[in-house]
Amino acid sequence: MFKNNLKIALRNLLKHKGFSIINIAGLALGVAAGLFVLLFVGDETSYDRFHEKADRIYRMAQYIHVENRVDSALPTPPILAAALAGEFPEIESTARVARVGGAIVKYENQRFTSSRVYAADPDFFKVFSFRLARGDPRTALAEPNRVVLTRSAARRCFGGGDPIGRVLAIGPYDFAVTGVAEDCPRNSHFHFEYLTSIPTYPRSRVTGWFEGYCATYVVLKKGASRESLEARLPEFVLSHHYGGKKGGAFFKDWVYFLQPLTSIHLHSRLLIGEFEANSSAAYATIFFFIAVLVLLVACVNFVNLSTARSCTRAREVGIRKVFGSDRARLVRQFLGESVLMTLAAFGIALAVMLVMMPAFQNLTGKAIGVRDLAVPQVFLFVVLLALVVGIGSGIYPAFVLSSFRPAAVLRGAHDRGPGSCSSALRKSLIVLQFAVSVFLLVGTAVVYKQTDYFQSKRLGFDREHVLVVRDAALLRNRVRAFKDMLLRHPDVQSVALSSGLPGADPDGVSLRVVVPEGSREGVVMEILTCDQDFQEALKLEMAEGRFFSSEYPADARAFVINEETARQLGWAHPVGKTFKYEKEDYHVIGVVKDFHFYSLHARIPRMGFVYTGDLREKNGDYFAVRIRPADIRSVLSYARAAWDSFSPPLPLNYSFLDDDYAALYAAETRIMKVVGVFAALAIVISCLGLFGLASFMTERRRKEIGIRKVLGARVDEIVFLLGRDFLRWVLIANVIAWPAAYYVTHGWLQKFAYRIEVGVWPFILSAGTVLAIAAATLGYQTVAAALANPSDSLRNE
Repeated sequence: MFKNNLKIALRNLLKHKGFSIINIAGLALGVAAGLFVLLFVGDETSYDRFHEKADRIYRMAQYIHVENRVDSALPTPPILAAALAGEFPEIESTARVARVGGAIVKYENQRFTSSRVYAADPDFFKVFSFRLARGDPRTALAEPNRVVLTRSAARRCFGGGDPIGRVLAIGPYDFAVTGVAEDCPRNSHFHFEYLTSIPTYPRSRVTGWFEGYCATYVVLKKGASRESLEARLPEFVLSHHYGGKKGGAFFKDWVYFLQPLTSIHLHSRLLIGEFEANSSAAYATIFFFIAVLVLLVACVNFVNLSTARSCTRAREVGIRKVFGSDRARLVRQFLGESVLMTLAAFGIALAVMLVMMPAFQNLTGKAIGVRDLAVPQVFLFVVLLALVVGIGSGIYPAFVLSSFRPAAVLRGAHDRGPGSCSSALRKSLIVLQFAVSVFLLVGTAVVYKQTDYFQSKRLGFDREHVLVVRDAALLRNRVRAFKDMLLRHPDVQSVALSSGLPGADPDGVSLRVVVPEGSREGVVMEILTCDQDFQEALKLEMAEGRFFSSEYPADARAFVINEETARQLGWAHPVGKTFKYEKEDYHVIGVVKDFHFYSLHARIPRMGFVYTGDLREKNGDYFAVRIRPADIRSVLSYARAAWDSFSPPLPLNYSFLDDDYAALYAAETRIMKVVGVFAALAIVISCLGLFGLASFMTERRRKEIGIRKVLGARVDEIVFLLGRDFLRWVLIANVIAWPAAYYVTHGWLQKFAYRIEVGVWPFILSAGTVLAIAAATLGYQTVAAALANPSDSLRNE
């Protein structure tokens, strides 16, 4: 019996090849797209879950309230870990981790560079589950000047030799190798190659409570309450940070909180001082939602086409019942055929995924590979989904058609009555398909407009043609000489030294408490150190007063502030007013017009600029080099030669300011591409279904069309007759999708301090696009049917 049912199923598929190809291809595309995104979301939510104590590990971070905004900062004072362990008995262990950053690594005559040098406490391996292939995790970092290498770093430095006991020079310090760790898993929120002992660095021994240096991790004892510990942190801050003096602005401005380890990757995107770039829970949710929608469109399309085709088999059901087939056998036949088609579609989907995996990796920036498909969870999901879709699409023909009475079916009465092949279900499913497509198109249009707004909005500074040279501190007392050498190039207009630049590492901007004139209360301000050429290099505009100048020695104790600072302090004319800063009086000499130092996610903060003064000492990490666009390659070549002439330990590390600033919106750019791709897929799948249904409907009405033509109907009248219902359904889909699209896109835009208005154009363009594509899809079938010779359809009557 099974063999017979299989033969019938295959014959039906081959008999209607075009219909079968459309149906299976649509489902395969949707399943492949859905599985791709589910792999992406699964990877995003797996970060740091490989640690044995992941559910009990927390990272200390801090909220810093600054008037109309709240900053979240990662770096905590080095003394925090010991203080927490001493005061909170529910803490099992602690570990400090600091990112050393880029460093030169030397072994004998070999030299390597690495941007993944970290420092950690001896209890690092007690907190985290990074495995050691060589060495004792209890003692590997127990003393200063010790280092643990990953397997990859050990091979790079020592080849196949034994690294234990050998000495490496990392930056200015020598380290004895005491362990070799397995390479950090991809789904870790930080990745080290060289893990050094943190007591080696003098800054780890600083005792100030406002000296942010490292991340502090704690492991709570089993059964301990995170909420209970957090409730006592304000008193801890009051006791240690402010000497028990409650009141004033300081106490409410600084709040510690515990961040679960497994939430770091998705909930720390805007955390100042994060080790590596993180993702966003909002975007992971959006991608998951998109995957569900596209998969829904594909499944709806499959069910719609399957039920439509099943209506043509009513007479087959009647004849089989006459020859003795019972209802159970018919149910098994129809369900088996549906599941067979579904399994074929899922097999094709997996093949499509294998072929398109490189393109998916490029689109998402994820190193997800074929191995991620070969896991039991994915296999189980695919099988279950195939069965659900197959059974769901086969329920109608299996239980409705099999209930028809043979006599009624054979005399053509099956199209009337409660069990008829009504088109109401198909209409509803088409509306649902195109509603999803319109929803995704509107989302794509809004994300594109917001991303374009990022790129085109006036930022208050000129980011074009600015070369950014990092690691200026490596030049030590030769900063001035390097700057003068750059200025000798004819295409270099200006060179500025600063502690930070827009789009660069936010660690270059420090949060400081300053006391404005006429007030006893301090306010938190973001302080940037720069030289006198900073304004010219970034083309900042002055609202009042002047910028720093080497001609005024008093500028060593001067402030330049932005308009937002003056506005919040209520200063109509700030020039001449003073701040108490670093226990000294600083005079305001100028006000720069507001500019966006950070991304448009955040509002412009209170910001102050302090003069670097003499460039002979370390006082900045970045050079901003404004160049003429005539010959950028020549300037780059000259800058490399100038840098190498001073023989610093690292090669020239550079970028362009416009690229750095654009990188702030990498997530938005990625979501625009992903939403656009999946919106296009949803439309393609919907149009495949529309094409199949149009073919089916014109085939069923072939004789009607022939009669109408014989009676004098024109081609355009027949085309309108065949296409009007489909286009009406598409219009209804737009009306349904618009409110949902507006609600979702409006909510997404609220995440930005500076944003576009949604407006009506995304909805009009999306409606026009979908209608045009649907009309083009229908056009081929309807025009072909209208142009057909009526004798071909009527000659058998």
